[in-house]
Amino acid sequence: MAAKVLEILRVEGISKRYGGVHALEQVDFDLHYGEVHALVGENGAGKSTLIKVLGGITPRNEGRIVFEGAEVNFSRPVEALHAGIAIIHQELSMMPSLTVIENMFMGRMQNRLGIVNWGDLERRTRQSMALIDLNVDPTRESRI
Repeated sequence: MAAKVLEILRVEGISKRYGGVHALEQVDFDLHYGEVHALVGENGAGKSTLIKVLGGITPRNEGRIVFEGAEVNFSRPVEALHAGIAIIHQELSMMPSLTVIENMFMGRMQNRLGIVNWGDLERRTRQSMALIDLNVDPTRESRI
């Protein structure tokens, strides 16, 4: 008997319009634990718009989002972040002077009394990079 793959995310009938322009039209998508997906398409295909809808940056006009079994309606990015959805934007030159660690945890650096535990963040960054076989010094600047 095959093991059941748990669903993390499902979007159903997501539509987003800007005036008369349909940036997204009835998009369906699902993601299960252990899967890796890539959104590909020409400029204007709606990739960034879908990510912005999922991350609470842009409201959708239609459809529903189910995250870890519960329907969600993020109206702000911080709500998506608290649920566990973090958006890493595609613009590579935005923060070139930050380290890999700082880029990975931007906006999510937990601290105690204002002191960041850099050792813990480095450990977590190395663990994440190991999952995708990425061998980069996480303390170096992200310049490309």
